[in-house]
Amino acid sequence: MRLRSIIACAVATIGALVISGVPAAGIVGGTQATENYAGIVSIGRTQGDVREHWCGGTLIAPRYVVTTAHCLWEPLSGYYVHVGSNNRTAGERINVAAFWSNAKFDRDKEHFDIALLKLEHPASGPIMPLTNRRPLPGEWIRLLGWGQTCPQWTCKDGSAPGANQTAPYDLKQVDRPVTGPETCYSANVWTEQELCVDVNQQASSCYGDSGGPAIQWLDGRWVLVGLDGRGGAKECGINGVTYTDVAAFGRWITDTMAKADAVNP
Repeated sequence: MRLRSIIACAVATIGALVISGVPAAGIVGGTQATENYAGIVSIGRTQGDVREHWCGGTLIAPRYVVTTAHCLWEPLSGYYVHVGSNNRTAGERINVAAFWSNAKFDRDKEHFDIALLKLEHPASGPIMPLTNRRPLPGEWIRLLGWGQTCPQWTCKDGSAPGANQTAPYDLKQVDRPVTGPETCYSANVWTEQELCVDVNQQASSCYGDSGGPAIQWLDGRWVLVGLDGRGGAKECGINGVTYTDVAAFGRWITDTMAKADAVNP
């Protein structure tokens, strides 16, 4: 199994996608985003004098961003978001006030991989609506992110993913079909709460795309259907990509926001 975040790599290698150097492309085989998607979020963390792109996320309410739980580690200090722009350094920059991971999240098995961030103040831009239906096998969805474009575990100078590699500044996208869980068996797919997305080494999400949105065009608008979770191999684009099924966690999302607002409006 392979976590899709740069954090997972950084824990082992102290590597991260750093805001410096020459911009690279994002999402393996993708194209530059064709729209200004509502609610697209780059989650970053400040460590010393370095600002790093960790994961993607989606603004689903003025003060709430949904992402994957494996993107987040204590302590909370240093986390921030850029929201409202396809450029991950533009738009509003807002610090994160608190976050909640699903109580059943298992960092070893990577199940129930979902979390909510509460921002220090409301974002002014539009939000991305949530779906209430699970995409069916054969339906196409759009994957968005600022992640690595090289599918190999070692890229550029042969170092670990993210090391000496710059996060792309501009959002990228790729369209892929939902498939049956058998494609993601090597990624330990948990079918009741997860989606399996068919990818290859010419079209896939990759390291740095974790937590970022999978969206689907339904009833004349884009809706959030999934959160980038993990792949089935060390390299990207092999054995399918597992996404958290947003529809399966709709009640958890609304309940968590309500409880958070009741405690600290």
